[in-house]
This record gives sequence, structure tokens and C-alpha cells, in this order.
Amino acid sequence: MGEMSIAKELVDLAKAAHANYAKFQKRHPKELLTEEQYNSPHPYEPYSFGATYGAHREFLEFSKEQHQTLRDYCQEAGIGYATSVWDSTSAQEITLLNPDYIKVPSACNLHFEMLEILRDSYQGDIHISFGMTTRAEEKQIVKFFQENEYTRRLVLYACTSGYPVPFEDTYLLEIVRLQESYGEIVKAIGFSGHHLGIAIDQAAYTLGATWLERHFTRDRTLKGTDHAASLEPGGLQKLVRDLSATYKALRFKKHGDSRYRINTKRKTKIQEVVSVTAFVPARCGSKSIRLKNIRPFCGRPLLYWCLNALEQAKLVDRVVVATDCQEITSCVKGFELSKVSIFQRMEVNARDQSSTEEVILEYLDKTEMAPEDLLLLVQATTPFSTAEDFDAGILQIQKTPIDSLLSCSRLKRFLWDESGKPLNYQYQLRPRRQDFSGTMMENGAFYLNSVKNINSSKNRLSGTIGIYEMPAFASLELDEEDDWLQGEYLMKKYILNSNTTKLIRLFLSDVDGVLTDAGMYYTEKGDELKKFNTYDGMGFQLLQKQGVKVGIITKEDRELNRRRAQKLGLDFHFHGVDQKLKLVEELCDKLEIGLEEVAYIGDDVNDKELLEAAGIAACPRNAQNVIKRIPGIIQLETLGGSGAVREFTELLLEVIV
Repeated sequence: MGEMSIAKELVDLAKAAHANYAKFQKRHPKELLTEEQYNSPHPYEPYSFGATYGAHREFLEFSKEQHQTLRDYCQEAGIGYATSVWDSTSAQEITLLNPDYIKVPSACNLHFEMLEILRDSYQGDIHISFGMTTRAEEKQIVKFFQENEYTRRLVLYACTSGYPVPFEDTYLLEIVRLQESYGEIVKAIGFSGHHLGIAIDQAAYTLGATWLERHFTRDRTLKGTDHAASLEPGGLQKLVRDLSATYKALRFKKHGDSRYRINTKRKTKIQEVVSVTAFVPARCGSKSIRLKNIRPFCGRPLLYWCLNALEQAKLVDRVVVATDCQEITSCVKGFELSKVSIFQRMEVNARDQSSTEEVILEYLDKTEMAPEDLLLLVQATTPFSTAEDFDAGILQIQKTPIDSLLSCSRLKRFLWDESGKPLNYQYQLRPRRQDFSGTMMENGAFYLNSVKNINSSKNRLSGTIGIYEMPAFASLELDEEDDWLQGEYLMKKYILNSNTTKLIRLFLSDVDGVLTDAGMYYTEKGDELKKFNTYDGMGFQLLQKQGVKVGIITKEDRELNRRRAQKLGLDFHFHGVDQKLKLVEELCDKLEIGLEEVAYIGDDVNDKELLEAAGIAACPRNAQNVIKRIPGIIQLETLGGSGAVREFTELLLEVIV
């Protein structure tokens, strides 16, 4: 039930106070409470909204459809949406909404059935409060997530359960202890404050809590148990203001820092280049190709290519993806790139008529950056930029007397205007192509300028403009279907081939879920059947013709798989294998090759170890989420059993042949 108008008002108030997230709660009271608890009266009747405690809780709860409405409203308002879940059903429902993060309250952090749902089915970050939790229980919870490095998605909160909590019972040094105990293996440490006022939140941040959570209400005198210990809009606004000031203050002086440089143009002062932030706009809307920013391009979502290059660039400090789209947010988080974060752009700056400058200025208005910091604007639809390109462009603006920079490709074409006048040559003296220097054409790959210049000019370029030249093939922008086909050809020819030093000498595939659709079929007599795809068989043969050894490796030990392997003439087929990586390591020793020369395709948790170790790894489109989150894995467009192996082999052949 709940009251949607109040919830939306709180979202607006939190946004106005410059909070980053609005977090809600989700419970199924009949699942959470015992029958006795459900039918008992509220322990404090004046605060009750029902005849029983269960009826009280039902009155306050939003349905999953209402939570979807709240998520969408938060996106429109430009603030992150998150939810705490209290039971398994709530965890399943909220997981389907794919919020920015899901919180586990202290009272439920030992509910391992619910934790398993979040761990295995949800791709985002999981925040867990440690109120009412012993140190032994803390270790038990963290250990539960340690398998397969799930702890990298954990944010642990120091917390004292109570409303309100006296200052002496907040135990802020628990933040330091959690940092020392788990800081190396979890994503971050936070602080969930149930105290009055905002006097100690800056201390929590200074001690190492990078996530701060406070209860929030429009009026502390309203009916309910939590309002008295909550912040009103004015208090939240002051808290955000003070935390921002603390953030700016927590830094060292940089006397003699090597990042100081002489401004060779003016030669009158020393400027400090504190940082380089790459800014990648990626909105949902696209008229020509739907969700083109995450459409598969050469085996990976389009955004991956520029983000991966920025991740490798030595001079780029951080990467920000500005989006209004939950699908893009989820996709980018799945890359697990350490430099990359999400900026939720406002809807008004994500429309068809919105300019890139508008979202840049929105970001600069909401972010603390020094005037001399550099903003590197990168466009995903020109995916041919490399880490070397970004670093070279940054060095160029740092070491030459220019104010801003853009990337261009040299166009060796004779240009005319509509009135019949030549623009870049004299037609009476038509030069030979080899003698023609051509014209520099803006290719849209990237732009560089200082924060100060952008704020002053309201433009990505200003002052004295320099040009960073890229190859002619990098002039293609992916806007139409034909561009996509041409772009993949150019990417494979110029970028992937030149970047690929791995020589694939062994190709292996899982069976169920890769060569088949993972279904089990039975005749009336009980005979077991499987459906294989003939295109996959040809993929094996094409690799064999190029001298690549091929085979299958499966946990199942079935005659069906043996017969299929023999019919295809595979070099190897291994059955009943529990430890796939160990077997492949032994095979590599026998063949005198390294794991970096192995290509492997799998779809489920028993493939994960080998996929992480292989030189090139891929998975079908319907692989398990834990597999899709493997850094660098190629996520194919094809489903298992529908030609996924053939798609992967064709990608490999682009490199091999």
C-alpha cells in the first residue's frame, strides 16, 4: 500500500538536498513475521497504522509495481534508487528491478537464503549493515561472499541498532576496525547513523566511511517510530554541504609535485594538473539503432571498447559514464573496470534535442573538480581510440601552448560547397593524391579541455585549439546499420588484429548450455536426447583447417556427448571432468603451450575458473550472470545450442587468418 505521493515528495526533497541516493524498504510481512508476531498488536499503539502489527506493516508496504514506479521516478529526478530487502521474496522482486544497489539491514544479515539470492542472482553492489552482529558473525557473512570474489561487490556498514542512538554508543572507531579487517577484500566501508543531528557524520567520513546513510523525513514530528531519529530536508542539505567541504579539505599540500607544469603560452605562472577525468555520455535514446551504446560490437557491448581503453590509459585518473539508462548502468557495472563510475544524468539533459555540453555542465556543477583539471570527453560511437591515443592527446595539451584539443582524421577528398566553389583545393591545379595533404575532419572520438575553460565558454572547445590526428579509418561514426557492419570490419582489421599477440593453438568448448540449449529431452521409452547445432560443428572444422586443436570438456559423462565428439572428429573430448582448469593445464603441458594460447567457451559456474585463466574466453548470450561478469569475457549474441560456438570461432578466425 504505502503513500506514493509522500514517497515522491521525499525523492524530490532528497534530490534538492544534493543526496546521491534515495533508499526505500521492501518487506513481505507474512513471510518475515511469525503468525504470532503478525497477529499481535503494535508494541506502541499510537504509532500503529493497523489493528495488528502485521496489518500495520501491510499498510506501509509498497508493491513491487510501486517500487518500479519509484525507481523510474528516481531516474527522472536524477537521483539513484536503492532498496533494503528483509526477506527472500523481497530480494527476488527487487533484484528484477536491478537497482543501483541493494541493502541488507542488520536484522537480516544472517538470513543466508536471502543472501544467496542476492549473491547469485543480482549483479550490482550489496550493502550490509553490521548492527547487532558479533565479530564471528561478521566473518561468517564475509566468508559467504568470498567464493568467486563476490566480496568485491560488498559495502559493509558500521552501525548501532537503536532509534535514536546516543553519541557514546555510535562507536565510530568500528569504521577503522572494519577497514583494517576487510578493507582489502570488500568494495568499501560505510556508516549507517541512527543518531540525532549531523555533528559526527564528518568524523565517520574522515575515519574512512565512504558511504553514509541517514534516515530522512519531511517532518520529525510525524506518526511513526523512526521520524524522531531522522533528518529533515534542512538537516540533510547541511549534512551534504559539510561532507562536501570535508572532502575538499582532506588532502595534502603538493609542493614540488611532479604534476606541476609551466604554462608555456603565458609563462607567467605555474599551473597544476591535478587529475584527468574521462567523461563518456551514453543515453538510452537512439533513433537509428536502439540502445546502440550497449549493442554488441565485435563480441562486446559498444561502450566496452572506449571504457577498456580508458581503463588502460596511464594518464586517465577516473572514468565517468553519464547515463539516464538502467540497462546501460547494469551493463557498465558488469565490466568491473576499476576507474569507471556512473553519473545519473537528468532527464532534461538526455532528450533528443539535448546537447553534450548540457550534460557536461550538469556534471561539473555537481562535482568537485579543480579549475585546472582536465576533462576528456569521449564518444563511444567512435570506438577506434586506444589507450595510447588518449595518453598522447593528454601529453599534447600538457606540453604544447594550446588550451583545448580535439581528435581528427585526415580526409583526402576534394570538397565543394553547394554553390559550386571548391573548399580545399584549386580545381585548375588538381593535385595528385600523393601530393595532396588533405583536410582535417573532426572524427568525434575525443576532446580535451580544462574545467575552467569549459565553465567559462560553455563549450567543449575554447581558446587556442590543437588537433590530435588519428588514422583515416577512425573517421567512421556508428550511427546507422551500414556503419555498424563497416565498423566491425575496420575494428577487426586495424585494432583487434594489431592488439592481438595471442596465438590460439587450442580451442575447447563446454557441452550443455553451449553446444546444446541446456535442455534434456526424453522419448516415451525414457531414452535421453540432446539437440546439437550443425553450425557449431562446422566451426570446429574451420579452426582445425587453420591448425588449431579443438575439443570439448564437460562435467557430464554421457555416451551421447562421446558420439557427437567422434562424429565431429574432434582432437580431444573429455567427460566427467570436475576440475576443468587442472585438466587443461595438464593438456597444455603435454602440448607444450601456455594457457594464454587457449580459447574457451562456457556458460556456468563450473566453467568460471577455466574462463578466467584462458587466453580468450567467451560465453553464450544466455550464460549465467556470474559468467557474464568475468572481466574481458566476450559476450556472444547467440544463445547456447543456436550456433554460439560458430559465432565465437568466426571471431577467432578474424584474428587467425
